[in-house]
Amino acid sequence: MKSLLSILFCLGPFCSAAQVFELSIKSLTTFDKTQLNPSLSERAGGLSAMEYRADTDKWLVVADREKVAKTSTFFNLRLAAGDINQTFGDFQTLPDVQNVESIRYHPGQQGFYFVMEEDEESKIAFWKEGRKPEVVFTESRPGMYLTSNRGIEGLAIMPNNDLWFAFESGGSATCGKDNFTVFRKVTYRQGRRRHYNFNKKKKKDYRYEINRCVCMDSTQAFTSTLGNGISEILALDDQHLLVLERCYDGRQTAVR
Repeated sequence: MKSLLSILFCLGPFCSAAQVFELSIKSLTTFDKTQLNPSLSERAGGLSAMEYRADTDKWLVVADREKVAKTSTFFNLRLAAGDINQTFGDFQTLPDVQNVESIRYHPGQQGFYFVMEEDEESKIAFWKEGRKPEVVFTESRPGMYLTSNRGIEGLAIMPNNDLWFAFESGGSATCGKDNFTVFRKVTYRQGRRRHYNFNKKKKKDYRYEINRCVCMDSTQAFTSTLGNGISEILALDDQHLLVLERCYDGRQTAVR
């Protein structure tokens, strides 16, 4: 297995040290969820994934599941101040799609890849608007890098079209054992009917060091809900991923 070092998560030999970025907020739009109509509030649930499409100047924001139907809702919206019910009024649900954790648009294929994470398995699906989603990869427990409710969590598509996905916290369910998770690279195959071979025998796996219990005290145990893990990954260029870790201690959430 290849090793991958750095908070920035540099790929291959291009990484020699952690890099520091100065970020600024370009714009900020806030909405008061209490102003949502009851039907929309039910659908909004917990927003778990988002992606920007430059060609439409819209964001696709996904709520992981409704309280009753348990399906994910896909909202097409522009982040501009105004009536929250109008902003979130353009939405749809897809058959057999729930627990969406990450979504990325592929301009070349004019469709979306997204991750569905359930307690015992994770799936990656491809979806073109107006069509039924197609599951292209499934990882089930018992697996090397899955524990209960912690499977595939992050997804990114590089400018060169290579696809990466990240397992949330690796295959160990304890704080001090095997302190790493795994990022997997799936190379884009130009001109092939299926552009990605997710089931290739020789996997391109990279280790990412992680402290599963970084925000917890010594009395707490790592569980399916408590502890640290990968939340999102984002392509910066062909050789760098920006990684968001999220840790929950039962009271509050810490991110880095």
